[in-house]
Amino acid sequence: MRTLSASELLGVWERGRVQGPIEQALLLLATACPDASADELDCLPIGLRDHALLTLRESTFGSSISSVVECPRCGERLEFDFHAAELCRDSPSDVVATKADSEAENILLLDIEGYALRFRCVNSQDLAALQRQALAADDQGRQLGRYTLLERCVLTAQRDGDPVLVRSLPGKVVDALESRMAQADPHADLRLAVSCPNCHLQWHAIFDIVSFFWREIDTWAKRILHEVHVLARAYGWREQDILNLSPLRRQCYIDMVGA
Repeated sequence: MRTLSASELLGVWERGRVQGPIEQALLLLATACPDASADELDCLPIGLRDHALLTLRESTFGSSISSVVECPRCGERLEFDFHAAELCRDSPSDVVATKADSEAENILLLDIEGYALRFRCVNSQDLAALQRQALAADDQGRQLGRYTLLERCVLTAQRDGDPVLVRSLPGKVVDALESRMAQADPHADLRLAVSCPNCHLQWHAIFDIVSFFWREIDTWAKRILHEVHVLARAYGWREQDILNLSPLRRQCYIDMVGA
């Protein structure tokens, strides 16, 4: 995976601003990993995909992350800083292996209570399929979504050698399956330990790297376009020439224009 230039990042922003989070995540990785096929990126486990996005974010905007979260008890808005390494302390060095190796490594096994399951972790294609269902945000909708993902991820399910449906699996088996999937792809659920100084509630807040990174890109893109406008108007330079400047030199010219 390589670092994106200012021109490439602006191009990603332009193409992705009308897309959803899943498409935006894959667009970023496709640009940063030109040797990977679309199918390889689509099939990356969510945790591996999101770790790759954290790595790309670090090379783009630095390792320090500033975020805001609202306390679920008292509503206090909390600002806190952390580093990407605090979220993902270990990960495979390569984002995308060869397709054959990736498929083989992603197939997992679970034997419990007489049931034998072959399965894989959730990927972007699964989330897109779930999104297309537009399920209601109630208990029934969440349950349907749960089994939609499991039916896509479970390759084979047997009891004492006979095939069984995913929806007929006992709750204990389903819980064990989901636990095993979480263990196999721990970065799929990125959370930060947070403590509210107002009401002293402690909890683990979900960190969505896709939406966070994209908000940063959107803010950066609007700022850089303004800088291009100012410098092009002042000096008559082309957009690409301005984007090729380092951030420091670009800011120096901006300061001189405003002096």
